[in-house]
Amino acid sequence: MTKKEAKNLSIEKWEMIVANDGEFSEEIRDTFNHLHQGCIRHYCGYCDKYYYTRTKTLALCGKCPIRPKIRDYDDKWDPGCCQKKSLYLIWEYSSTKENAQAVLDLIINS
Repeated sequence: MTKKEAKNLSIEKWEMIVANDGEFSEEIRDTFNHLHQGCIRHYCGYCDKYYYTRTKTLALCGKCPIRPKIRDYDDKWDPGCCQKKSLYLIWEYSSTKENAQAVLDLIINS
């Protein structure tokens, strides 16, 4: 998968979430699985491409274009989206349309 393909898959997912008022419903999961044969890690193109990439200091998501800056990591052994300052984690705790839009904007600008 290319970076562009991964980005487009991620945008597709988050556009659906934003359109659904910030909720990642079973219907969206089913639609995404149907469209992509259920083979995209965490329903995210970036996770599919970058989850197992490493750097000298990171075991996971090292090359993900939307992971937090290393200085913002609270646990270097967790994936980038599991960091407290991650926009994804903020959305996970409060699944609003605004928080989903923030994740979508981050992806679009990556």
